[in-house]
Amino acid sequence: MVEARLKNTLIELLQGDITTVSADAILTPADKSLSMERGLASVIKKVGGDEIEQEARLKIPIPMGSVLVTGAGSLMAKHLFHLAIIEKKYIEREVLRKALQGALRLSEAYQIKSMAVPFLGSPVAKSPADAFARLILEETVLYIQQNETTLEKIIFCLYNKEFYKYFEDQLNFLRQTYFF
Repeated sequence: MVEARLKNTLIELLQGDITTVSADAILTPADKSLSMERGLASVIKKVGGDEIEQEARLKIPIPMGSVLVTGAGSLMAKHLFHLAIIEKKYIEREVLRKALQGALRLSEAYQIKSMAVPFLGSPVAKSPADAFARLILEETVLYIQQNETTLEKIIFCLYNKEFYKYFEDQLNFLRQTYFF
């Protein structure tokens, strides 16, 4: 496990299953119809329960780049932040950036102290893992640097060694770049 502290927020890299992480909020990639039939969303639905999708479906469609907050069912979290970033199995960087910024801002409204974040450029979306790892980490670092935040801990939970390594390399690069 790799950790870094920036202001009052601990950034942690963890290799594992995000559905087993205890956090106030878990981020999950979604399409604008909030379908939970594929990828990480299907795993979250299986572990957290059908009520997550039922709650989300009451509020569809949502615009690309936006975030919808629902309960987390039986997951060890209070909230799920559904980021509308997947369109036709593709994720545009600016849409991801907008959604991630929105999720970070919403964390303040919901008084989130801990947030679990998966690799948001899913393999289903055929995203360049190293570039998306950098984008996700850099947006998070910039947000923490530029804002007072309730976030005490952000856990980047990566389910395989390859994604973990991308995040580890990018976090080390950003530590040198932003001096933390």
